[in-house]
Amino acid sequence: QAVGDPAPRTHLDIETDDVEAEVTRLTDLGATEIERHHDWVVMRDPAGTVFCVVTIQVLEAFEEHATAWR
Repeated sequence: QAVGDPAPRTHLDIETDDVEAEVTRLTDLGATEIERHHDWVVMRDPAGTVFCVVTIQVLEAFEEHATAWR
C-alpha cells in the first residue's frame, strides 16, 4: 500500500477477531490512534510507522495461523 512517504516502507495490517480490544492493547503499548474507517482503525507506533487494525479477512487462514497474546 502507498503510505505517502518517499522512503520505501512496509504497511502492516494486524488482523484480529476483536478490533477494539486490539486497539486498546496496542495503545497500552504506546501506539496512537490516527483515524477510523468503517471496521478498521489506522494507528501509528512509537517509531512513527503507520499500520491498520482490521477484522478477520479469511476465517480459515486466521484460525490456522493466528497468534494470541494473553
